Amino acid sequence: MIRNLEEGLKQINHTVEHHIIERDTEIPLFHYLPKNPRYVITRPVDYAYLNFARREIEEAVESFGPDIIHATHLRLLPALEVANNRDIPSVLSVHAKELKYTRLATSAIEAASTIHAVSGFTAELVENLVPDTETNVIHPSIDVEYYHSVAQDATSTGDVLTLSRFVDRKNIRMLIDVWKSLPTSTKEGRMLKVVGDGPNRRKLEERAANHDDIEFLGFVNMEEKGRLLAESELFALVPLQDGYDVEGFGIVWIEAQAAGTPVIGSSYGGAPEAIGDAGVIVESPSNEDEVRAALQTMLDSNIQTYQQAARRRIKGFDILPIAKEHDRVYQSLLS
Repeated sequence: MIRNLEEGLKQINHTVEHHIIERDTEIPLFHYLPKNPRYVITRPVDYAYLNFARREIEEAVESFGPDIIHATHLRLLPALEVANNRDIPSVLSVHAKELKYTRLATSAIEAASTIHAVSGFTAELVENLVPDTETNVIHPSIDVEYYHSVAQDATSTGDVLTLSRFVDRKNIRMLIDVWKSLPTSTKEGRMLKVVGDGPNRRKLEERAANHDDIEFLGFVNMEEKGRLLAESELFALVPLQDGYDVEGFGIVWIEAQAAGTPVIGSSYGGAPEAIGDAGVIVESPSNEDEVRAALQTMLDSNIQTYQQAARRRIKGFDILPIAKEHDRVYQSLLS
């Protein structure tokens, strides 16, 4: 999201300076000392990070002199405080999962001039946490032309692809179980390709043992991901929700659509906003019968309707139109 936004803003003649302050940076010990009581809402290592980030941000602002400061995560609360101290308008991007750190989230939301939420769902979470907050819903962007170019060179394999980190909430187990139970006539000539890695990998591989039509591909790079999305007949991911641990939006669904591949997703979080009318939304992703019905319907039906819907909607997620939406927010703050 950040790199695409930077590129889009430069296309409309903004001067952008992008600072990354990694959490695993080696932080000098004096940053662990209690200096800012607002930061004593986190673990010691996070407290030190916030102190360290503030110093880095102050130096960057001093040298660059920005008109707007855009913090892309709650843990960049120091950037918002630096902005307030210098009377610089600020924007805070909120995704969803990080809102579970309610004290930090509340402090950051209240410190920002305005909020950018990646989905309407996320905007509702912000409103529930800090009522009457000014929130702008702007979805993440992707390089649509990149996926279009990959799709032009791709040959469909007829396979079904799922891609995610292997944790319980992503619900990959459900897709494996459903795939095993599909009729042979539906699966004939197709594979379920499982892309990703994570703590559940061994359990998932054991669940798929002795099924030659399920293949684990591990972690793949950007180019390989694009090719797999374009070659697949269908992309399926039906994640669950565990409190704030939920898909705030779900970029992979729009990446699949940009590659010309229809999708199946779940009704939780911001996923329906990513899927739109270019796929099927499973209302209860923990219901095996419902997930099976969605898969079988998509594989047994004419998917061209969903492909056409994807082509209609995907341009709105390209880098430039999304950057222009952010620019409108910036201009409103400056005026």
